[in-house]
Amino acid sequence: MPKKTSNILTTAGIIILSTLVWESIERIADIFGFPFSLAIGPITIDVRVLSITMYCNPGTLIGACIAYILFKKKKTSRSRRPSTTRQATNASPSTKQ
Repeated sequence: MPKKTSNILTTAGIIILSTLVWESIERIADIFGFPFSLAIGPITIDVRVLSITMYCNPGTLIGACIAYILFKKKKTSRSRRPSTTRQATNASPSTKQ
């Protein structure tokens, strides 16, 4: 699988997972008597033959930020290579009297 495709799938997975975690937090809070909802939507993408409707919550934004930081860090760590020069070490310390 090409690297770009795996990055897109990983990003989508992180966003979906964080959205579901946030939804779980909202439902658990509702069970304990603190109902709240920070969802935005519905957001609809309609392309004649395909229509997708979804609600976004703060977990969606958090997941997108996590994915951005994850892939930004991977990109910078891959471009920087550690220095391969070695410094000479003195095996026996000099003793001056």
